[in-house]
Amino acid sequence: IIVQIMDLTMLIDTIWKVLDYFIEHKKQMPRGDDYSKLSRLELHTIRQRLYQSRAKRKRTLAKWKSSLKSTHKTKRLALQSKIDKQVNIIAKLDANIEKLSEIINTNQK
Repeated sequence: IIVQIMDLTMLIDTIWKVLDYFIEHKKQMPRGDDYSKLSRLELHTIRQRLYQSRAKRKRTLAKWKSSLKSTHKTKRLALQSKIDKQVNIIAKLDANIEKLSEIINTNQK
């Protein structure tokens, strides 16, 4: 029963992430890629690479956001566009990580 509760809690968290993304960006959250044909080792390797990539992109995003206020008006729009693209990429990485985790957890049961 505890495992089912945890699975449902994760599902609820996922649904709220999708809803929050839609409310903030007014578009549908990017979906994850198809990883169903990969071996278990490949799944773990890809997930780890995605975690690393997401961490690097989040650091870059934080740096850009902190420099947005001090950026000159003429360059602010271009920087805001880069920030928006980075947010979308991070959302897609999150979706892929979540999908990989779901496949890995399903295969372990």
